[in-house]
Order: sequence, then structure tokens, then C-alpha cells
Amino acid sequence: MEAFNDLQQLWLSTSVKALPHSGELLKTIRAHRRKAMLTSAAAMAFGIVLLAVMVWVLFAYKSAYITTRIGEACLLLAIGIFLAAKFTIFKKALNSSSYSNANFLKALKDDQLSLLTSLKRMQGIGFAFASSGLLLYVYEEAAKNSHVVLALSLVAAWLALNWFVVRPFALRRRLKKDAEAIQRIEQIINQL
Repeated sequence: MEAFNDLQQLWLSTSVKALPHSGELLKTIRAHRRKAMLTSAAAMAFGIVLLAVMVWVLFAYKSAYITTRIGEACLLLAIGIFLAAKFTIFKKALNSSSYSNANFLKALKDDQLSLLTSLKRMQGIGFAFASSGLLLYVYEEAAKNSHVVLALSLVAAWLALNWFVVRPFALRRRLKKDAEAIQRIEQIINQL
């Protein structure tokens, strides 16, 4: 009986303050799902407004150069790629409510892996279309003025800044946040 009392004493003296609570798992999963749905919905709303503006510009603006129309088509294609990608993310987040904890963790890991491939590819293709579309679209206005080189250089510098600085930083930040969420969820699941 003395061994039982020692075991019971050891059990009661163990500190569990450092371990996360099991309710934290549900809170983390719901917060991740809600954030994914809200950001995707807001991005889709912004994309739809942008698409409407571009369609209005397409009909209202009478361009003199074919490069402007090609630029508009490239921009519309880039917006379509953006909306398709955001709709896919929204649909995944919407369907994640029926996932179990293990399935949610697996889906989160799969999303992180697919982020490295498909999002980079889709984002790269969409950004290439948007960049070329913007350069072609700006060319007509720049050609009317004597500052063609300056205007196109400024647009190209802005695009390069976004392509080589802002985009990689945002991708690294997103991957870091996903890795932290996966680590928290794994820690809680391993505790159970």
C-alpha cells in the first residue's frame, strides 16, 4: 500500500501548468478556420470590385493602342486567377468544419505543403499577368507624354519591389504562421 501512496503522491505533485489545455485545440482550430474564411471572403470581395472596375474601364475607355487592350486582358486574367485561388481557399475552410482533429491537422499540413508549390506557381503566374498587363496598359498613357521612360521605369521599379521584396516576405510570414499553428495543434494532440 505504501507504493500506491508514493505513486499517488508523485501523480498529484506533477506540475501540468506548462501543458496546454485541451480546449485550446478547439479554440486554435476555430480561430484558424475563421481567419481563413474572413480573409478569403474579404479578398474575393475586393477581387470582385476590382473585376467590376476593370470591366467598366474596358468599355468606358477608348484606347488608341492595341497594347492597352492586351494589358486589360492580362489584368482581367490575373484577377480571374486571383479569384479562383481565393475561392479554393474559402471552400477548403468552409469544408473544414466537418474535419476531426487529426483530419484538420493533416489538412493543415497538406495546405502548408501545397502552399510551397501551387500558391507560388499560381501567384507567380497571376503576378506575371498583372505585371505585364499593367506595363502594357500604362504604355499608352506614357506614350502620350514625353516621359515614357520615366513612367515605365517607375512602374517597373514598383513591380520589382513587390515581386522580389514584398511577395517573398508575405510568403515566409504565412509559412511561419502555419508552422506555428501546426506545432501548437500537434502538441495538444500528442498530449491527448
